Amino acid sequence: MSVLSDLLMQHEGKTLEFKRDVSSPENLMKTIVAFANGAGGTMLIGVEDRTRRVLGIAEPTQTEERLANLISDRIEPRLQAGLPEPMLEELASGFRVTFSLRATQVAAEDPLDRAILEFVRRSKGASTRAIAAHIGRTTRSTRNRLARLVDLGLLAALGSGPRDPRRLFQVAR
Repeated sequence: MSVLSDLLMQHEGKTLEFKRDVSSPENLMKTIVAFANGAGGTMLIGVEDRTRRVLGIAEPTQTEERLANLISDRIEPRLQAGLPEPMLEELASGFRVTFSLRATQVAAEDPLDRAILEFVRRSKGASTRAIAAHIGRTTRSTRNRLARLVDLGLLAALGSGPRDPRRLFQVAR
């Protein structure tokens, strides 16, 4: 079974919501804030609520941009200021917005973390590749370390995903 099929078989609840489209921003924002303040969750956009029929989305790129702008413009405090950042992704012909909440971690910086944070601070934003070159590590190990620093709230990631070559990191505080 596919991820979409699995989700469509579940009932809506505190961590799963189906939305036909993004035409009602207020309802979308209420759901996103509820997920962000609760246990996290998944919202499928392009799925009819009652029948769970997959309608799809005509313009996924514009939908992703609209969602990102709505989240940025209408939610206070900003999601990057402590609430989890949503993962936006196409799923079949629909769209999925997922909030994954992790247990709060205590920041445990080591000398390499401090070197990364200082480099990013001085650079006013840096790519994974630039950070890896600066600290003398592979991009894979650097990516894992950067994900941990983002999870700890020390860095903010700007880009569409972990493997986005244009993704930049900035100091979050």
